[in-house]
Amino acid sequence: MGVRGLLAAVLIAATATGVAVGAPAAHPTTTAPIATTTRSAIIRVIPAPGRSGISPYVIGGRTASLTAWPYLVAVISPQGLCTGDLVGARWILTARHCVTDLTGGLYPAGVMRVTVGGGALLMRRNWETPIRIAAFPQYDPVTAIGDLALIELRRPTTRQTIELASANPDPTGNWTVRIAGWGLTSDFGVTPNAPQQAATVLWNQAYCASAEPAVYDPNTELCAGGPDQAGNNQYPSVCNGDSGGPLVLQSTGDPWTDRLLGVTDYGSFIGCDFFPNVFQDVPAHLGWILGTTGLGPVPVARAHETQAARTIATVSVWLRAAEARTTVELLRQDGTVAASARAQAWHHAPVRLTARGLVPGSRLAGYHVITLNAYGASGAVAVSVHTLPVPCRVAMHGACPSGSLPGVNLAGRNLTGIDLRAANLTGANLAGANLTGADLSGAVLTGVNLSSVIWSNTICPDGTNSTTNGTAPATCIEH
Repeated sequence: MGVRGLLAAVLIAATATGVAVGAPAAHPTTTAPIATTTRSAIIRVIPAPGRSGISPYVIGGRTASLTAWPYLVAVISPQGLCTGDLVGARWILTARHCVTDLTGGLYPAGVMRVTVGGGALLMRRNWETPIRIAAFPQYDPVTAIGDLALIELRRPTTRQTIELASANPDPTGNWTVRIAGWGLTSDFGVTPNAPQQAATVLWNQAYCASAEPAVYDPNTELCAGGPDQAGNNQYPSVCNGDSGGPLVLQSTGDPWTDRLLGVTDYGSFIGCDFFPNVFQDVPAHLGWILGTTGLGPVPVARAHETQAARTIATVSVWLRAAEARTTVELLRQDGTVAASARAQAWHHAPVRLTARGLVPGSRLAGYHVITLNAYGASGAVAVSVHTLPVPCRVAMHGACPSGSLPGVNLAGRNLTGIDLRAANLTGANLAGANLTGADLSGAVLTGVNLSSVIWSNTICPDGTNSTTNGTAPATCIEH
């Protein structure tokens, strides 16, 4: 790749708060080998290249929207502007050279400024001063190994975070990825007021190593964008000001499914897209990131049913404050998902899960709640779930618990979920009635016509639960 250049922007302007807007430069780092598990969800499609002779740079000229990039962060040091990635409620991941002075020393947190989310850069009023900067401890300024840093915010944000990838795609293939940041839109351009985005190509490791043979480390780095191996096509690249920004696995278009695969690090001094750009490999540094931020599965503090109706039940779930986002699931006894919802775990409001299509008048045993995210699953918390029975008035003659209903004609009636506990139905006609979910515990069924009755999860007089559908259970017809 020739001579390397850090992708930080030079001083270009002043923000509304008087903080200089510029961009620093530096290189990546990692110690663990990258995983090589192929992710079936990744779309192996090469995006269209730029026109011959034209440098598309970051993003191909499209503005990155807040909706698509809610976790994008602008990072400013006394030397300039960088980009960052909101990976936890209080944590921003960026390049180490974005938080260092000209001697390589870390800036005090008090001189740094960050702002979360996309939108117009120079008109912002919500710049924040972080409280701590943590740099990857095994950083090597000669090779750029370990060019990563974490910035801790003073207070948690409720903005959506991005989850860290735990494994890389097949290193022998080329894969579609996305890039974004506040970098220059050409080698001699200006910093855009809004962040830019583009789809580009994550190149196979053999090509990356050949493009930068002296310094590239396939165990800790990735490369993407720029010319293909044959030099025939040019793909979108990052540029100065994009340092620390995201290299994202191609998702379904929903930011919740994004996984942060890499962090923008360096390119070529000859031109931003003269060679493929190099990124710090997130899976290779996962242990340090998780250990520093506390990212992990989100524990459930408590959960219980807060609303019941005839066919639905709502469970409210309170989560313990945590850095990570998560999916909350209500699971049935067989482990299938009855309801789920997404949550930023720092939120204190309960997450509500509503299970639908339930049998009226049921008590559902074995339900439990878990959380699930990219870092694992929480322990299960058991919940008791029930639904309300169908009111007695739906049955002819006002059939109610403990009622005396000898000889009534309920043939063909829909008695789903009806409460007939201890009712006297001697000689009644229930031919063809639907008794799904009905409660007949303690009822007297002497001489009752039960031909063609629909039985499913029906509580028979002796209290047993029949799961039969279409055939009368012996415990019911013996009465």
